[in-house]
Amino acid sequence: MRQQRLSLGLTQAALAERAGVSRRWLIKAEAGQFSTAIGMYMQVLDVLGLALFVGHSGSKSEA
Repeated sequence: MRQQRLSLGLTQAALAERAGVSRRWLIKAEAGQFSTAIGMYMQVLDVLGLALFVGHSGSKSEA
């Protein structure tokens, strides 16, 4: 997220405001201190023009 934020010329404060999250939360997220609030990550990724894709991990075990 940090790299994309910088490439877009956004400060942490500007991104946090646009995404509707606190700057403190964004600082922690960029530092790798993950939260369980997936919705907040999705808001930030949306502002950055990024997406999160969920798929199979590649495990060959079958249920």
